[in-house]
Amino acid sequence: MRDLIDERNRREKLKNSIIKGYNVHYVTQEELARQKEEEERKRQQEAAERLRLEEAAKKVALELERRREMEQRELLEQAKMPPSSRYGTNETDNPVTKEQINAILAEKRQKLDKVIHDSQTEE
Repeated sequence: MRDLIDERNRREKLKNSIIKGYNVHYVTQEELARQKEEEERKRQQEAAERLRLEEAAKKVALELERRREMEQRELLEQAKMPPSSRYGTNETDNPVTKEQINAILAEKRQKLDKVIHDSQTEE
């Protein structure tokens, strides 16, 4: 004996199990082959990009290694040199000192310009 609840449950079960035509997408062999080719092409491009990045990273690593070697060689050469030969090779890295030096030089230049201007106006 079936009642209304059983009938409703049966309809819901059938409704969920029926494949609807608008939900079905038929894939042809050509479309499937084209999709596979596209996926393969993407994989190849990604692999080529990965290889290119690896090569670039290797070049950067080699360049860093060369720079370290050069710096070590320079340090060894400087260690062999007498201290008097290194006089004046280091610049002052203190920006405040550089600003002070530039201010003093600018002030002296202004005074010199003023002296030159005054001497020309007296003549």
